[in-house]
Amino acid sequence: MFMSLECLPTANQKKIYENWTVLQKNNKERERVIKKREELIKWLSQNSRISIKSMMYTSLLLTEYNKKC
Repeated sequence: MFMSLECLPTANQKKIYENWTVLQKNNKERERVIKKREELIKWLSQNSRISIKSMMYTSLLLTEYNKKC
């Protein structure tokens, strides 16, 4: 089960690339969620029938969702 030294750079590079790919995917998803959140907050702020309390509650829910991402 011993890896030769020649294999280490390739294995490390592959792992780094896999991690980088996952990070890129997560960043794109985070950007999408943030954009949707901003659109919703903008819509809520423009709709005068929506109370401030419901806007704050919705913002809180979205913030909690973003923390999980």
